Amino acid sequence: MNETIEYLRKYNEWRRGADTEQPDPKELGEQIDAAISALVILERERDEAREMVEKFTEQGLTLMDSNRILKREREEWKQIAQLRAHKAEAELDRIKK
Repeated sequence: MNETIEYLRKYNEWRRGADTEQPDPKELGEQIDAAISALVILERERDEAREMVEKFTEQGLTLMDSNRILKREREEWKQIAQLRAHKAEAELDRIKK
């Protein structure tokens, strides 16, 4: 993902008049696709987090209760995020080929 961010920053600099070579349109499209995929994943994770907060609130759990539950689930969320990041990177690699 860092590669995509850097590429899009450089593209934006070129677009604003920086004295650099024009980016390849195909590669630009691939990088935009990768950025969109990452944003979709982040949006999904945000929605899942909101649902979890609503669930805790509906169940009348206190902040301490929810913190204990979240602590246990944090590792699972990390693993899910890592898997999604790997999936997005694999998708980018597939698009580039």
